[in-house]
Amino acid sequence: MPFSMEKEEWERLNAHACSTIRLCLGKQQKYGVMNITSAKELWDALKTRYMKKSAENRLHLKSKLYRFQYKQGMKMIGHLEEFNKLLAELANLEV
Repeated sequence: MPFSMEKEEWERLNAHACSTIRLCLGKQQKYGVMNITSAKELWDALKTRYMKKSAENRLHLKSKLYRFQYKQGMKMIGHLEEFNKLLAELANLEV
């Protein structure tokens, strides 16, 4: 919390941040973090659950990249978006 900010304003911003993060989650993801009230704790919990830098995750994403190919009937923009998403996930795992 910044020193110049009032506690009530900080709590309001924190609640707003938590609700914004929860709006982006699916039902299954929400159940594990529904009791967390701090935006930082919520973000850290999601990060440790879904952004594990394990060898298994790295291997899985690398195999997805090696097997990645254009699907017939798919628009090129969709194909490029999937490719960029895969590259971003690999970059997040520092691969």
